Amino acid sequence: MKNFQRFSIYLTLMFSAFAFVAKAEEVDNIITINTAAKIGFEQLPKVKVDIKVKKTRELYVALQDKQTWRNIKTTRKRIKKSGNYHFDFNIDNLKPGNYRLNAYITPRGKDWNSRIGEQKGVDFIVVDQAQFVEKIQMATEDKIKGISYPKTIADDAEYKLDIQFDITEPRDLIIKLLNKNGWKEAGVLSFPVKEPGNISLPIDKMVTNFPAGDYAWMTYLSETGSKQPLSNKRGAHFSLTNVH
Repeated sequence: MKNFQRFSIYLTLMFSAFAFVAKAEEVDNIITINTAAKIGFEQLPKVKVDIKVKKTRELYVALQDKQTWRNIKTTRKRIKKSGNYHFDFNIDNLKPGNYRLNAYITPRGKDWNSRIGEQKGVDFIVVDQAQFVEKIQMATEDKIKGISYPKTIADDAEYKLDIQFDITEPRDLIIKLLNKNGWKEAGVLSFPVKEPGNISLPIDKMVTNFPAGDYAWMTYLSETGSKQPLSNKRGAHFSLTNVH
């Protein structure tokens, strides 16, 4: 009987803990807040906030001087549904220095004393120049570094085509879909790229749009506005199986 009682107590505690976690997950909250790491003193901080809410809430974003920890200004926006919100934080005469943006949410019409969930913050720097433009580190060679795609596609689900590249100046990234039966071109895409990096393309409905067979994605870099290869070529081979 004692063992049964202990087991009953254990179950009660376990389900109580589960109920608490479930309830905690339902609480409205700010998931993330972001802004540019550096701006010039004539530029406005651009706020990006990802919020989860089940009803209308007030979003407060406060600008804080990190040297004195003084709140400089607070702005409020009414949020009616979950999502990503982007806006400029309007502020005049922001001097060079270190700052922080703090965000929190409250019930409609309420303030800090009624805040919901945790406050989230992000730091940034105002540099001693009117406009801060981040320098792009270009490569010394135009090059396709890698390409990847699943080896077999058997449905219309979304799959990612990932390409990594280096460029010496702005280029066009050319992507061709080739049918390996005669190496016929089945499609071509062109994307302007302004700095070295990568691109991840979501591609779906391949089974609907193309017949079964063996294919390859082939990619290279060209001068802007041209289709002529300027770099090496890289390919990703795959089979398309129309199974219905």
